[in-house]
Amino acid sequence: MRSIGFSKALSIALLVFAVAGCARELPRNEPILATPTLNAYQLDTGDKVRIVVFEQDSLTGTYEVSSVGDIMMPLIGQVSARGSTTQGLAGSVRAKLAAGYLRDPDVSVELTESRPFYIHGEVARSGAYAFAPGMTMERAIALAGGFTQRADNNVFAVDRRDGSSNMEPMTQHLGLRDAVMPGDTIYVRERLF
Repeated sequence: MRSIGFSKALSIALLVFAVAGCARELPRNEPILATPTLNAYQLDTGDKVRIVVFEQDSLTGTYEVSSVGDIMMPLIGQVSARGSTTQGLAGSVRAKLAAGYLRDPDVSVELTESRPFYIHGEVARSGAYAFAPGMTMERAIALAGGFTQRADNNVFAVDRRDGSSNMEPMTQHLGLRDAVMPGDTIYVRERLF
């Protein structure tokens, strides 16, 4: 068996440590959970939509999604909105109007105001805040006045509904660069030491 000289072994060891020292986790450029586009945005309690029924001024207006996930419209009453996109809601309104009220109704729906998100725990000002596209955890905490001195500022628990009729939120753990979604409830916990 052939032996390697001490200086050669030391050179190899230094090379291995140098290469290992260069390896590091690169920072993420994009949030893990992207903000939904308006086409994929699922409506839920607290969202406000503008519904336009062309040539029907008495039906055109701004409606808020209720706590049970519906909107209430003249003539047709309750229309389920929870979990629907704006296009899906337009189709539901169109179908109800066409079922005995209007012939071939032309309906459009646009989101005018997203539901707020909520932040609690170790921040200066807990409460509800208006959602804006591109909202990240870091921006949400800044809106709430920043961390308290006792805050664990590494991982945050977020209760998020899945957009279906299921009322139970799913708890996820997110970091500062992750996206906040409308309706999220964020908990900034106290650090252990």
